[in-house]
Amino acid sequence: MNKKNIALILGAVMTASVMLAGCGKKVDVPATDSTVSSSATGETATGESATPETSTETVTVDYGVGLKKNGYFKGVKAKKLVTLPADYANIQIPRDELDLKDMDASVASTISQITGSYGDRVKVERSAQAGDEVVVDYEGTYNGERFTGSTAGDSKIVIGAGYFVSGFEDQLIGHFAGEVFDITVTFPDEYPATTDLEGNEIALAGQDVVFRITLKEVDEIKLTDQNVKDNIATQDGFVLSDGSAVDTVEKLKQYYTETYERDSLKTAVYSYIIDNTTVGEIPQSILDDQRESYRQEIKAIAASYNISEEEYLQQVGAESEDALLDTYNDQIKKSLLIFQAIAEEQHIKVTDADVNAYFGNDELSVKQAKSYYGEEFLNQSVLFDKVYTWLVDHASIV
Repeated sequence: MNKKNIALILGAVMTASVMLAGCGKKVDVPATDSTVSSSATGETATGESATPETSTETVTVDYGVGLKKNGYFKGVKAKKLVTLPADYANIQIPRDELDLKDMDASVASTISQITGSYGDRVKVERSAQAGDEVVVDYEGTYNGERFTGSTAGDSKIVIGAGYFVSGFEDQLIGHFAGEVFDITVTFPDEYPATTDLEGNEIALAGQDVVFRITLKEVDEIKLTDQNVKDNIATQDGFVLSDGSAVDTVEKLKQYYTETYERDSLKTAVYSYIIDNTTVGEIPQSILDDQRESYRQEIKAIAASYNISEEEYLQQVGAESEDALLDTYNDQIKKSLLIFQAIAEEQHIKVTDADVNAYFGNDELSVKQAKSYYGEEFLNQSVLFDKVYTWLVDHASIV
């Protein structure tokens, strides 16, 4: 289970395909096509993850254009262009300004998922409750017709883990093993189109879908301190802010509460830095270099999806390539130069150990990233991650 979501809120790279995230993330260009996913779980109808087809056309992207080996922009001292807020090294964020409204539900969902993986199970004869694991067969229909991926047998569902479409799991509560009943769920607006059994496209986004449920078994799951000690405490990085190991259920809840708070603090710190920093006139050479890198990226993305550049621009709602490229000038101001200025002032540098740690010390991922992105861009991404971490480490909630 991935315990961290390392996502730089830098806005400097225009698509997920060029956002480097650690922990062994692959660096392949995105796929062109994928198998239709299951309505409830996001898997294929057979329960396997969809495997994309990639383009055979290769488009070279120089992500390191205009960058030095250390990840800095060539020929510029960012701190001469950037005026940072006086308190940037000690940002204080009021707790009531943090986005914590979903924290309790998020922590509970995460604990439920861990419970489903590591908890002790006991078959019970009572009705299903939140936190139980149930075994069900289900069949979904839209306007009375089945569709691709709408059925599954002996599916194990931990109620409250949040793996299924919103409302699906909750409607299993209160039912007993042996019952057959219907539930109705509304699919999210962003849900992709699927097909009926004859191959005709069906748009389920925002639509109500009926599932016939056959509930076959109810198991109570209990996560014990011993479960946590044996399976969580042994994993690297599971420590509380006071340095103590996460070896009990209560400490596990505390860990994810602290993690949620820190993630909220990260977002607030980023907004504070951007809103309270001024940037002078950016050298045209930087804008030109970055523009060329983005231009190459547009070509690469279009090729990876086997579509023309014009089709790609239409999909992202851009009138022209130049119009799309114009939108990235502010991103350079609002992230790249600001973070480089902080790195310069605080003498933050990237080492080989930093790069390795960024990828969870996965040598293959590091090798792939260097080959795909180049050392300059890779070091810039890791540098900004270090700066971001430094800012949050020096910030506080008041």
